[in-house]
Amino acid sequence: MGGDKEVVLKSFNFRVIFNEERALLINRLWRDFYQLYKDMKSKETDPTQFMNKAKQWLDLFLTPSQGEPNTITFKMGLYRPRNVTPYMHVLIHHLPEFMEQHQRFGLSAFSCSPVEKKNHEHISSFFQKTMKDGGKGAERKSAIFEILHYENRSLYFTQKDTANKYPKPQRIRDKVYIIITNNGSNIKNAINNMRKIK
Repeated sequence: MGGDKEVVLKSFNFRVIFNEERALLINRLWRDFYQLYKDMKSKETDPTQFMNKAKQWLDLFLTPSQGEPNTITFKMGLYRPRNVTPYMHVLIHHLPEFMEQHQRFGLSAFSCSPVEKKNHEHISSFFQKTMKDGGKGAERKSAIFEILHYENRSLYFTQKDTANKYPKPQRIRDKVYIIITNNGSNIKNAINNMRKIK
């Protein structure tokens, strides 16, 4: 996490945006997450304690709304279960296990960047190399199928080293001249004049 994001997690003033009660709730959510972040990076953190803190943080994240909407007594909650991301699932249910097994390396040895890179490639492929689930009849293919087909072909040709077995095709670039004449008899004169220009 970059320094700017850390500063926001540590010291952003939510009272500027929200009423005091809601600002305190969101502030606590962010500060508790920052504490989890620091604990996650520390080699001295007890995995069981981390798991308990992470579950408490998830409970805070899923704080439900209370009371009747559009009344004075209504207290808005934070998030719903459908807002829980796969990263949060890993943080709460799998990270303590990783900490037990691999604490000597520190979690900085593990990265999601390959997964993020693959996700970026698939999104780019979807918009640049597929028909986006379009087509008619037999031509209609799922975009996911097209992406996986492209990826499998790329892997095959990389593993078989076919890219280096055959020379790359060369492009031939030639100047094209457009000849505009009033009648067909002037075409021969125009071609002769063009040869003189070269």
